[in-house]
Amino acid sequence: MSDELPVAETTTKSSSGSARLNDGGSSVATETTNASAMPLTSTSSSAKYEALKSLSDIRTTRDLDEEGVRDILRRFTSNYGLQVTEMGALEDMSGLNDAFNSSICSMEIKVRLPPQGESSSSSADGGEEKTFHFVIKSPPSSSFVKMMHKFSRPFFNEIMWYEDLVHLLELANGPGCIDHLLPKCYFAYSNYYEGESNPSCCEKRSCPWFCYVPCKPAEVGILILENIKFRERQYRMYDKSKPLDLPHVRLVMKELANFHGMWLRYKFMAQKGELEPKVQADGNEVSPVPWAVFEKRHNTQKRMPKMVYTQLKNVAKRTVLRILAKYGNDEAENVEKCRQFFNRTAKAKLDEYMQSEPTPVYTLCHGDFWSNNILFSYDDENNASSPRDLVIIDYQLINVG
Repeated sequence: MSDELPVAETTTKSSSGSARLNDGGSSVATETTNASAMPLTSTSSSAKYEALKSLSDIRTTRDLDEEGVRDILRRFTSNYGLQVTEMGALEDMSGLNDAFNSSICSMEIKVRLPPQGESSSSSADGGEEKTFHFVIKSPPSSSFVKMMHKFSRPFFNEIMWYEDLVHLLELANGPGCIDHLLPKCYFAYSNYYEGESNPSCCEKRSCPWFCYVPCKPAEVGILILENIKFRERQYRMYDKSKPLDLPHVRLVMKELANFHGMWLRYKFMAQKGELEPKVQADGNEVSPVPWAVFEKRHNTQKRMPKMVYTQLKNVAKRTVLRILAKYGNDEAENVEKCRQFFNRTAKAKLDEYMQSEPTPVYTLCHGDFWSNNILFSYDDENNASSPRDLVIIDYQLINVG
């Protein structure tokens, strides 16, 4: 489906709240008009409507005004008469999921959906009312983290997951094979993702990282996902301060095994040349990626130079030793164990990992699979010991391994 959207004769409606986003994705409340800021809501109900030339015009959260949100949802619902009736205020979520690789906020959008085939102007007082709950992710604003992301590209990884990898998986396992594990994706953009088809001369020549990283631009992008906590069947996180009980462990291991198994099926079929291109419902064709290319492309954890991992190991060592030192002689034995672990065990494991070769059962892994990235639903909301199903979020550290 083309990103070009038909022009509709309409006027925008003001929202109940006013907010704007900075480039990092954090929420900043506003009460006065700032000419340098891009508002998320229309400041005048009589403002002339100008259609987006393309959804590719939306590149950062600053571009996410009311008209942009409307066009995103028109494409998602295939209802080009959809109108935004209210945009709620942004709420920062960056601390709720211990997010280090993204800035995260949420937003509530209320829309009117006229019957298919009717224009928005002919059904201004009718149609279905619906509420969308967004989780909006963007690359972090920290200068240090931005530099590290030039190596590891975690935001790019998640964009590629929703834009490419989910569709590749369906080539081997059938349409919708993994939908039950995922939030819906409304919109995704990353300049790194767009640049994959046009790499720099240094990247084409496989130059050392210190040649191309200093001049590589910081990542810019936006990812809009469904907030699954507002699904009809409620989903919630398990208390991360407690170990998972046996019913939760069984469900987690079952779905994790299915996840790895579906990617192994893709791998084996790709190696045997058994995968064929398929045309999706939106008219776009998905072509299989040879496993050798796939494996090299998604060996994401080894993008980071070994010296960076070594520095991170040294920082962790100093931090743990500093904490233990506060307890004096009571922790003297653990201080020595800590030194041995970081100086010997951790160093040996890092060397082993960086030199390791692929094995026959290498598959695509989530990479950050812990309780904060899993949400459970229950048959009985008052009985958290009987999980029914789960959803897995945060695909920024996906990795072949």
